[in-house]
Amino acid sequence: MIFSMRLHPFYQTNGGASGIKRGGGAETPKATASGAQTTEVTSTVLNLSNSDGISQLKEMAKRGEVPQGIEAGSREANERFYEEFDRLYPNPPGILNDYTVTPQGSRTVDVVFNYNMAEAESPYTVTLPSRNASESARRGAIKHAIYKKRPAVELALSSRSNGFSNFDMADKWGNRVLNNSEKAQVNREMEANIQRLLGTPMSKRGRELNESFWVKSGEGWTRAK
Repeated sequence: MIFSMRLHPFYQTNGGASGIKRGGGAETPKATASGAQTTEVTSTVLNLSNSDGISQLKEMAKRGEVPQGIEAGSREANERFYEEFDRLYPNPPGILNDYTVTPQGSRTVDVVFNYNMAEAESPYTVTLPSRNASESARRGAIKHAIYKKRPAVELALSSRSNGFSNFDMADKWGNRVLNNSEKAQVNREMEANIQRLLGTPMSKRGRELNESFWVKSGEGWTRAK
């Protein structure tokens, strides 16, 4: 399933060879193929002062993991990192691949999700490796910033309506204390909503954040608002 992103003309290239998709965003996206892997954001920070950094990135990509950040790299090393990130990782899934990019300075761009329930968790200002960075490095920097926001987006999609995914869920479950079985059912419904919008199952960190929104109330549970 292809999700388009709206780009400022500065980022449009001739012939579409860049792999960046352009055009209007999809408000009601469909899930990608079932069984697709969920790429997990980790706390790992890669040191680019030696050659091991890129090798570690390649190993993380094989495991479906994303590093939190990089450090100690030269401009050239940083650019290579983002070029490799662009090559190793697919476009972000579902609504995460529907966004607008607007240049702000010689090395910064604003990245804002078009799907309104995710907009507040947008990466916003993304710093590029250099003002003359390759297009692949620019794509990689934006892609990396978006991947890191996934858990926050998942929490937003699970808690926007009085602590629930949507008004229907809030009306159904939000007016009383829920028992353990009902809590588990709500979590299943929330995770199904995430999979519908992102095309892959909810991430481990997203589940942790979602669990933190449950508040113990006597023998049962309510949602934080």
